[in-house]
Amino acid sequence: MNNSSIDGLVNSEFAPEYEERKATHIRNRDNTRASGRAESWPVRGIAYSHGLTRDQPEPIIINGIRLDGMEAVIYTQVMNLLAAKERDHIDVPVVVLDLGGMYGVPLIRLAKATEDLVKRSKIVYVVSNLTFNPATMSDEEVRNFTGLGHSDYDDFFLQNRRLVNFLVSDAEELRDAQISLPNGKSMSLYGHIDLIHEQNALGKSQLLDSDLPTLGTSLSSYGTIFLGDKDANNTVNPTAFRIGERNLLQIGVKKIDLGNNAVYNVYAKPKAPEPLFSSG
Repeated sequence: MNNSSIDGLVNSEFAPEYEERKATHIRNRDNTRASGRAESWPVRGIAYSHGLTRDQPEPIIINGIRLDGMEAVIYTQVMNLLAAKERDHIDVPVVVLDLGGMYGVPLIRLAKATEDLVKRSKIVYVVSNLTFNPATMSDEEVRNFTGLGHSDYDDFFLQNRRLVNFLVSDAEELRDAQISLPNGKSMSLYGHIDLIHEQNALGKSQLLDSDLPTLGTSLSSYGTIFLGDKDANNTVNPTAFRIGERNLLQIGVKKIDLGNNAVYNVYAKPKAPEPLFSSG
């Protein structure tokens, strides 16, 4: 849907009943956090098997770690980002955020593949969830957690989870989020995120009219969003999605057309390196 059609639908910054939707979101989020309830996802329960399009890129092996699908795409983008920042003499880490990433095993694989750069604070990988922080779980709790028991996944997670930052945050809370770097420094995420990956997380949000532009303003000038929940009609509030996308495009973030074969929507800031679109 183009911008004029959205304006005809709702000529407003937000979809109807925004304040009511926001109050419900905050109440449910805070009540769940206060309950201390943990999510019962298996460590193996998430994988990014496709690339940006249905033409899956060839897997690549970096430092003995096999990277498939979007892992290979993200790795290529991260390397391009490192080169761009070095070229421009920008002494700030490349920051990658997996929004709603659960245990974050895909980013842990990427962190292990680029471990030297992570330990030198050249790359920072961040996994956010709305209420769940697996970093607070002991090794014994992870091993005994519902749905686990597959040692190949569990052991890899346990041995390498400290290579990534875990964050309990919704989109709005990214404004105040801080992360710690291996060099002892801390940094704000907001305005410094170079790559946001999302799959099967935002589609559940009632606040896409504000979430999407908030993600856009959280990007660095090199930033890109890979949005897996790309079909407005598959979200809980299609009107909010369409208005949120319009708001996102109005703050200097360009939508990249990947055609009918796309698995993701891609939104990029002007200085973002061109991502690897397919196996080409």
